[in-house]
Amino acid sequence: MRPLALFVSAACLVACQKAPAPEAPKAAPTPAPAPTPPPAPTVTLPEAPALPPVPTGLSPVPSPDENPTTAERAELGWLLFFDPRASKDGSMACAQCHLIERAYTSPEAVDTKVGGAKNKRNAPTMTNLGYHPQYYWDGRMPTLEAVSNAAWKGQLGADPTVVAEALNAVPEYKARFERAFGEPATPETVPRA
Repeated sequence: MRPLALFVSAACLVACQKAPAPEAPKAAPTPAPAPTPPPAPTVTLPEAPALPPVPTGLSPVPSPDENPTTAERAELGWLLFFDPRASKDGSMACAQCHLIERAYTSPEAVDTKVGGAKNKRNAPTMTNLGYHPQYYWDGRMPTLEAVSNAAWKGQLGADPTVVAEALNAVPEYKARFERAFGEPATPETVPRA
């Protein structure tokens, strides 16, 4: 058995000398770097208009600690109030039912929602809502932000995530949300505006 082992070893030695050395594995080619996306457009916003003065005889409007009233947030809310992009299908804005010339109310017995269905009631006034301690006829909403959120999803039929993404696709809106809230539009910041 020993000579066989020597023969195999010698044969292997001869074969190995004749065979070219195996090539080292080639490194995978380095992929070309991905192209750098163009920089986001820089939006320069004008200064937000100052908040209006408190009317004579009234106390300052209470401001929630989790959503303090600022000129930037008030301006953003005002813009969104008139913008149908805040609705499910881009067909309706808050201002279509809360008519300024009617003290932010509606002349209709019941108002139409996005999609054509009728609401249960008409649009109530929005005048001096900041002074209210609770909302809706039965007081079931504790904050104005909660009312805004309910109307946004109900009357305007909004999917909050989809609408927030659509607003962020508009450079000016994204910049306004970042200035007002320190972040782009989110399902939480839209009704807070």
